[in-house]
Amino acid sequence: MTLNKRDKLLLSVLAAVAAIGGLYWFVVKPAKADAQAKRDQLSMVQSDNANLQDQLTRLTKQQTGAQDRMIDAFAMSKAVPARPQVDTAIVQLQSLAKQSNVTLMGVRTSATTVYPNIAATELSVVVKGRYFDVDDFMFRLHRQVTLDERSAPRVEGRLFATKAVDMDLTTGDSEDPAPAGTVETELKVLVFTDGGTATPVAAPSAPAPMSPKAAEQKSINAINATNNSAGGTP
Repeated sequence: MTLNKRDKLLLSVLAAVAAIGGLYWFVVKPAKADAQAKRDQLSMVQSDNANLQDQLTRLTKQQTGAQDRMIDAFAMSKAVPARPQVDTAIVQLQSLAKQSNVTLMGVRTSATTVYPNIAATELSVVVKGRYFDVDDFMFRLHRQVTLDERSAPRVEGRLFATKAVDMDLTTGDSEDPAPAGTVETELKVLVFTDGGTATPVAAPSAPAPMSPKAAEQKSINAINATNNSAGGTP
């Protein structure tokens, strides 16, 4: 059977259509399905990655917040420790007196009063110096614990509060006259302790009655001993 030119052309067209159809059916269509599956898989991976990034961000913020809270708690434990630690408070008072160019004449400890969440130990602090230097000493005393612009605590030392101030002008004696404007000031200062662990502590009683002058001299001797162990007086 001899095919004419038209039949040959028709068979060629049919063969081309069959080849294109087979190519689409067995190659292109599976490739498209595989590409769609990979796109779906990529979308799931991207969604999981976004969720993981969100969790990582939250965990990072929580960790940062925990670190900030730990730092704040450590700072506040310095300002309001678990025990009265009067000796460290006296060392800080000595340092503040040196910075303010006043003389710390004596420190006497009174009773500790426990409130619902905090305890306060009263100290009788006697300083001597020029009026403005004494004023600077009281300013520094109150600036040991402050708040920054974010209302976060800024702690440089113990938390002090001045309860009362008794200031007298002094002229010294004939052998050692005091400079003009020198004042001797007695401050009733409260130093605070964590109320959850503190217990009321009464001032230690002496074995025999002691005059105020002798008590003050004993306090001065104790401070001088502290100065000598710290390397000198301010």
